[in-house]
Amino acid sequence: MIRDSDARLVAFSFSSRLEADQSTTALMQLARQIWRDNVRAGLTGVLTRCGTDLDQTIEGPGDVVAPLSARILTDPRHGDIAIRFFGPIARRHYAGWSVEGFEQPSPVPFEPPPRGSLLSLVARQSATHGDGGRSRTVAT
Repeated sequence: MIRDSDARLVAFSFSSRLEADQSTTALMQLARQIWRDNVRAGLTGVLTRCGTDLDQTIEGPGDVVAPLSARILTDPRHGDIAIRFFGPIARRHYAGWSVEGFEQPSPVPFEPPPRGSLLSLVARQSATHGDGGRSRTVAT
């Protein structure tokens, strides 16, 4: 549970456009870093990506949110920044931190384990069920 103690809560909400040349890997690393840093700092909110468009709302103590917002506003990865809200809030609107729209690219196609490997044997064992003595073996 996040405690606000005596700190004055502030929210910073904005939209921006990412530089178009960001690789999927770089974006995934950025999303993980943002999530990790914001959770450690006791911030709540959401970061949503749709293509190169970002929407973000950050909530937390003013002494944490203010310097973070200054870093974001001067970060060259953000362009066309539009501040939707910056100011005090009576209570948090988010229970935690979430990141959306940073999905991994399609997974690598599955390749079956080599014949005779431990995984191959496990696959054969799991394919054999109580079927009256008949066995089904997964082709590997």
